[in-house]
Amino acid sequence: MRRPCVLAASCVLLLAGCGDTSRDELERRAGAVQALAVEGRILADGVVRDRTRSLFVRVHARDLAERAQHEAEKVADATPEPGLETARDRTVAIAGRVAGALSALQTRPGARAGARVVRDRLQEAADQAAEVIARR
Repeated sequence: MRRPCVLAASCVLLLAGCGDTSRDELERRAGAVQALAVEGRILADGVVRDRTRSLFVRVHARDLAERAQHEAEKVADATPEPGLETARDRTVAIAGRVAGALSALQTRPGARAGARVVRDRLQEAADQAAEVIARR
């Protein structure tokens, strides 16, 4: 008897994540992407300054990259309210760039020159996410 209830609750939760995306929700998602980019930039800066151990960088960069990719997927799967399609697409693209940059940092966690490039890319992504949030 419990299984139908669990199944019904699961379906409701799954469907709730794929509904319409309001301006406020899109701003929250863009804010999450911005926060991941900033955190990644700080991580990359630690590599540039030789203040962070490679194992920590590898594990943390992987976690941040997975979270950025998850945000991209959530935003891409949602149907935006009319007029928000471009902002949605920009947020998905920014999240994808954040995930890619963090994956590069994960792959070579001790490469200072590469970390410098990643740091700059992540700062640019954070700035772009802030632009999505600022547009009303």
